Amino acid sequence: MGRFLEESCPVFKAELEAILNDPRDLWGMLMKADPSREHLGTPGGWDTVRIVRYHHWYDLFCEMAPQTCALVKSRAEINKCSFMNVNYVKLHPGAHLKPHYGNGPRLSAHLSVIAPEPTKAGMSVGADKVLWVEGKAIIFDDTYPHMVSHWGEKPRYVMLVWFCHPCDENNEHGQSCPA
Repeated sequence: MGRFLEESCPVFKAELEAILNDPRDLWGMLMKADPSREHLGTPGGWDTVRIVRYHHWYDLFCEMAPQTCALVKSRAEINKCSFMNVNYVKLHPGAHLKPHYGNGPRLSAHLSVIAPEPTKAGMSVGADKVLWVEGKAIIFDDTYPHMVSHWGEKPRYVMLVWFCHPCDENNEHGQSCPA
């Protein structure tokens, strides 16, 4: 999954930048298409644009970013997983997401798609700390408490992906459980 996300990052970034640079405020339109928000961050700290959540594809996003949707749809470990979710989050400068955790059986991936300040945002998962580097994926078990901080001055865009855990035997995701 990490390799797939990193290899696909140029496509994701090109389509995301086209959305962000469009004078019609396409990002704002996409945010309004799904008003549900998780309240994990500081007020105004992050914005979410859904791509797909629990097999509900956001068609407006896919019209604006067809290659992104096609790439995501090509992955069995996402599309054949009952706990699947893919979205973009825009982390505003100074944003902090409080410690939180997900539910299994799934794994999470964070792909930093636009990161103008490489050392200014990161996350911790359990006792491990990592910086988000543009074009690099972080794969982790989100049943461990994790949190995010952004110390920079420019917004950062991260693709969040939930996908089947390789040892989940209840979904036909095409992965093998490590021995």
